[in-house]
Amino acid sequence: QLDEAQKWLDELQQLAPGALATAELSARLALAKKNYDEILPTLSTYLETDLPNVPRTDRVYQVVRLLEILAAEAQGNAAIAPKLEAETFKRFEELVEQRPEVALDFARFAARAGELDRALDLCEQALDTAPRTQVAAAALGMVRSMQGSDQQRRRVEGWLEGNASQEP
Repeated sequence: QLDEAQKWLDELQQLAPGALATAELSARLALAKKNYDEILPTLSTYLETDLPNVPRTDRVYQVVRLLEILAAEAQGNAAIAPKLEAETFKRFEELVEQRPEVALDFARFAARAGELDRALDLCEQALDTAPRTQVAAAALGMVRSMQGSDQQRRRVEGWLEGNASQEP
């Protein structure tokens, strides 16, 4: 299967060298072949490619989504998982500056990565851009699934109590 994927990648690199599909297949193939040092440069090259029809913020969003998938696939692999996770955090931070509405997505990723306090900070930030009930439900789910502390639970409950009358 890897040989077949390599053939497809070679074809894509000829036909669409700057396309997301090319970068994605290249990164996935590098992960499968354990060529870990190729993954992040491939994604960075895609980000830096000037694509007039795809704004940089859209490319960052695409890369973040791909990094989330790759990080999940590499979970438990000490050689690459921490690097993919760190890069995902970095790119999410960049993205949230330009598109605050993705703060809740970032929070979910942070929670899955075991950073519940950071996730709750992001949820609090998302209160400005997402429906409060959606943010609160996500935050409560994070606290429960991560077995959060009483302090973390009270923090989320405070948003619910303090903001119930502010629901849009």
